Amino acid sequence: MRRTDERSVNGNSHRDSGESSEPKSALWIEPVEQEEDEGGNLRRSRIRITSKRCRLLDPDNLCCKYIIDALRYCKVIKDDTTKEIEVYIKQEKVKTRKEEKTIIEVE
Repeated sequence: MRRTDERSVNGNSHRDSGESSEPKSALWIEPVEQEEDEGGNLRRSRIRITSKRCRLLDPDNLCCKYIIDALRYCKVIKDDTTKEIEVYIKQEKVKTRKEEKTIIEVE
């Protein structure tokens, strides 16, 4: 049985169904399981970072350290050493600022 309460918010009457009105996250964070290759060795996680920008940056200014550290802190990747990950970084030019975004893919 769902609980329903009527309450006043800013002078207006609202019904509360007891369900959370918190927005759901657009992110799906899950640790990546490490797979073994044919020789029984653990494969490194591949991280692809694609930056879509109106004005491309110099390669040394597209700093991905913070993104990779965040993936490690969230336990999406085990560690950020070269033994554990392969990192691929690229930039793509877009026409408008609305199209600007950073895409992070982990395999």
